[in-house]
Amino acid sequence: MNANVVWEPWPTAPDAPAGLLRPGAAALGIRLQGELRAVLRRWVGDGSGWFTRWPGDNPSEAPAPSMFFSRASSTDTAEAWFEMTDVDGQDQVLARAAIAPGEELRWLDEPPVGPLGAVTAGLAELTARAFGPGAAPQLRDGEVLALPGPELPGLAEDLRQRSWHVRDHRGSAGDSMLRALEMPPLRDPEEGTLRARRAHLVHSSAPLSAPGLMVWRTGGVRLWRGGAHPLLDAPVSPSDLTEAESLLAEHVTGEPFGDA
Repeated sequence: MNANVVWEPWPTAPDAPAGLLRPGAAALGIRLQGELRAVLRRWVGDGSGWFTRWPGDNPSEAPAPSMFFSRASSTDTAEAWFEMTDVDGQDQVLARAAIAPGEELRWLDEPPVGPLGAVTAGLAELTARAFGPGAAPQLRDGEVLALPGPELPGLAEDLRQRSWHVRDHRGSAGDSMLRALEMPPLRDPEEGTLRARRAHLVHSSAPLSAPGLMVWRTGGVRLWRGGAHPLLDAPVSPSDLTEAESLLAEHVTGEPFGDA
């Protein structure tokens, strides 16, 4: 059993505050005899130090280790801890690793043998890839960057982790990023045909705030900002969309709508 990890860095706004991890998307696949058996999908928000579950993923998926940095960690060197809550509700440390930019990961306490150890080692490798400064795509004003997500062979189309990114200059947030993170599409429950695509909207200046929502189908886009709900609130009027929101809406309606 082995872990296959893929890391996709995202663009950042100039002079954005740095976190211990760079923003981006991550996928970890567990293979047994060459067959993809399990997938963990995560993303890192701006200024963050942890991985977050990908929007729309089932929260009841198999438990996975959590990762956090020791208090003495900095962008120059860090100590990453990987732990799991056991059946008694106690946190169990599975492994510890020393991480520094441009250097190979060094184990302080090696992960256990077996499937859980393979997942832990994969998360540690992803942490090392996302850690510290590194090259990231650069965006011009008015440009929307569409990224395919970390590509794992055998991963279903609905789990591609696509994302779209655009610079946003609105208000006191200054120069920041508006990101659309794709969720599983809406399908007809009987025929399985595609009805609409959708994405969470996350702003780099407030990555922990309630996300917005964008839903699109052939010929139209509806958008709700963070704190609004499509069952209770009307979507934002097209005339009230910010420049960044309009650019995202125009871009996704210009893409092929059907299944790839």
